Amino acid sequence: MKKSKAITTVKRPLVYTSFDGDLIELRQDMCKLVLQQGGIPINPENALGYYVSTVSCGNQKPKVMAHCLTLAMLADEMWVFGDPKDSLAEGVVAEIILWSEVKNKGVKFVHGVNTLTEIGQQHTVDMTGGQVKQWIAAQGIGFIEEIKRKCLNPYKQSKPKTAYLIFDSKKQKRVDFARAFCYKNELCPLSPRDILPEYLYDFLGLGDRKLADRLTLLGKADQILWLYETLDEIENLDKTSQGELDFAMQQRNKAIEILGWSEVGVSKQVEDRVIDG
Repeated sequence: MKKSKAITTVKRPLVYTSFDGDLIELRQDMCKLVLQQGGIPINPENALGYYVSTVSCGNQKPKVMAHCLTLAMLADEMWVFGDPKDSLAEGVVAEIILWSEVKNKGVKFVHGVNTLTEIGQQHTVDMTGGQVKQWIAAQGIGFIEEIKRKCLNPYKQSKPKTAYLIFDSKKQKRVDFARAFCYKNELCPLSPRDILPEYLYDFLGLGDRKLADRLTLLGKADQILWLYETLDEIENLDKTSQGELDFAMQQRNKAIEILGWSEVGVSKQVEDRVIDG
């Protein structure tokens, strides 16, 4: 196997972007804003895939939310895209409550979100950890207890482990098979090309950050899934995937599970059927 050059990383903060589902079309703008301000965005929709996560979790909202909450707990910062003076979605409030309980850190609220594409036009409210606790209390004890019952208690009973997915870039169309495999095995998938889209890095002129940011994310994962099809594919990984794999093999505290694509449900017949419709 070819070895990449020695890997050096600049660790930037992982930023969880919490938002109401109605703002889903702005998720890449959220990521862009975080990248421009020196962070590494973790957007739950990019990470989990709305359709595959919902179906794989049996259309059960608490199971889907458990994966969102797992992602939030990976992060160093939480940015909530919404006005703290408005009524926020239950899922967003659940993420803020858990963040406050576990991290005991502040939260950045970003609103004026319809102008996200015009960087600098947003309004931000930076709350300290104490102010976040006050904000939570102001939501009403009945509302908070209902969220804990519906979202937080199921999460605390399961707490999915995170699995970082390494595979050749030419197999990206198969990512939902890998995600579905993870959900069925109570793992939260971390697919780097979906969480950290390459085109955003290229668009912003941040191409030299791609690998370092991915390795920061990889370093937070509980385990690694290495997916391959043929030995030739292993020998000819794209440069970024090779860098990820080299770094992964240095992580003595992480298990690396090697799986053939067929083991996560991909076969030539299945793939042809999906492509042909």
